Amino acid sequence: MSLASNLICRVAFGRRYDDEEFEKKRFERLVMEAQALMVGFYFSDYFPLLGWLDKFTKKSDRLEKNCKELDLFYQELIDHHLNPSRPKENDILDLLLILKDQNSSSINLTWDHIKALLMDLFVAGTDTVAASISSKSFIKS
Repeated sequence: MSLASNLICRVAFGRRYDDEEFEKKRFERLVMEAQALMVGFYFSDYFPLLGWLDKFTKKSDRLEKNCKELDLFYQELIDHHLNPSRPKENDILDLLLILKDQNSSSINLTWDHIKALLMDLFVAGTDTVAASISSKSFIKS
């Protein structure tokens, strides 16, 4: 896992995934597949009437499967953070859980909101950093 990925995991989840081999491979696989699926071509995006081709090519099924696996992964993270015997690290997930419990914001946070924020933080954060680094090296050469 890259430095950017480790930093974002540490800040958002309170964990480093370079230490835990199985979790690291699982998480990397899920995120890499999600990134590949997100930038893929879907007929329904451009030609809504041809959306059935996405089903035919199984792209919709792969996307749905990946989303369910990521949902399970984020739920495991949330469950770990809800464990009262866990040492509090005050990462972003802890703050989101506090906001959810306090109902102090104008938006009622749900578990789906929290999972979506975690997904945005990680996928957008690592992809943006990687894109910036590769653009800079491309410009230099």
